[in-house]
Amino acid sequence: IHFVIEKKDADSVVVSIVGAAIFSNFMKLKTALANLENGKTVIFQMNNTYLLDHTVMEFLHDFQHNYEGHGGKCVFLGMETHDTYSRHPLAARRMKPNHMSRRKSDHYGLS
Repeated sequence: IHFVIEKKDADSVVVSIVGAAIFSNFMKLKTALANLENGKTVIFQMNNTYLLDHTVMEFLHDFQHNYEGHGGKCVFLGMETHDTYSRHPLAARRMKPNHMSRRKSDHYGLS
């Protein structure tokens, strides 16, 4: 997983997540999000996230609930470019092949 947290303006930050976000590699992201100032708008950019497992989905759901409970707001962009593995709202998701570059699609066996 690769992620970048950038201050967009005085009231919002953008969290861009690139690659696969799975239980074994998202601890740094979890720590970074825990250090965000309360009361901001956190925009999660998922257009370059090709895989989100259910553990990460559950964490993001819990983060949103807690952060918004402390006066903040969370927005998730790019989730429409993903398919879910089941109907559960926190099911793992993978990027739809037509939204991924051909090279990545072939590399990850998603074509």
